[in-house]
Amino acid sequence: MARYEHLPIYKLALDVAVHFEKVVAGFSRYHKYTLGSELRNKSRDIVSLIVKANAAQNKQPQLVQVREALDELLILVRIAIGRSRHPASLGTCTSLHIEPKLLSILNLFPTFNLKRATKLL
Repeated sequence: MARYEHLPIYKLALDVAVHFEKVVAGFSRYHKYTLGSELRNKSRDIVSLIVKANAAQNKQPQLVQVREALDELLILVRIAIGRSRHPASLGTCTSLHIEPKLLSILNLFPTFNLKRATKLL
């Protein structure tokens, strides 16, 4: 299996996943088991997809999946940020400031140039 721990994209994605594990703990019960669960699962899926893409012979289809999952996670983050304007709904959580990190990961995987993205792995 190819090594992946040194990849910047892997490090960023892992940071995002760990961040969501911490943040979701502060959500109210309802949001912890709905939106929080989706945030945690999708962020872990992205880490897994990056590892799979790194090990794949043909990286392009895997990178398309990573890009799609990142787009989905960004939508979930924006929904959570919208909900955080109602602080009682997300409990004591105020640190959903992960969007810039997600955007930096997305910038590593431009949809218009997947050949360049395959060179990242």
